[in-house]
Amino acid sequence: MRSDYQKIQSEFQSIKPILSEIALKIEENLSEIFNGIEHIDRICSRVKEEKSFLNKTLKEKNGKIKYEEPLKEIQDLIGVKIVVYYKSDFNTIVNLVEKFFHFVEKNKIIPDDVKKFDYEALHFICFIPNAIYSAHKNNNLIPDFFELQIKTLYQNAWSQAEHGLGYKPDIPPSFEEERKLAFIAAQSWGADNILVDLINNKK
Repeated sequence: MRSDYQKIQSEFQSIKPILSEIALKIEENLSEIFNGIEHIDRICSRVKEEKSFLNKTLKEKNGKIKYEEPLKEIQDLIGVKIVVYYKSDFNTIVNLVEKFFHFVEKNKIIPDDVKKFDYEALHFICFIPNAIYSAHKNNNLIPDFFELQIKTLYQNAWSQAEHGLGYKPDIPPSFEEERKLAFIAAQSWGADNILVDLINNKK
């Protein structure tokens, strides 16, 4: 347990209403940018749950606390998600994100083993737009960044269901449960790719 754990917990609780306000404004900003763009199922936002945030503050790297100032350094305190119908919609979404937002990281998350099926998505770490950030810039606890996730309907359904099962590092799924999760992920991957094939065949 880090020595400033209680202080960090109190600080998070004090700024959570502001984080929620910022998250909603970013969501509204994205909804305006993508207004009229086809095949968007939803745009939604969230603030990281307190328990998940506090667990992350305890992470270590090379024997030392990884985040000295977790409220500033943890980049997914605010998360926004764009869910699209098809993988082939990603390029349109990415082009607009790169046009309207400054970002420090763009990461396509796929399993590192060709035989493995697991979580997939495209993640950006973006600066909070200045028009939104400026109202809170004097609060030194407010983060500079938010995480933007882009997923298909199937990718989102799988990740939501897997998250809802509540698996944690200290109580991982059994071998049989892992196989079942991989099977569901494989079905989602297959459905996404077949949909793209069907779209391409109609062109």
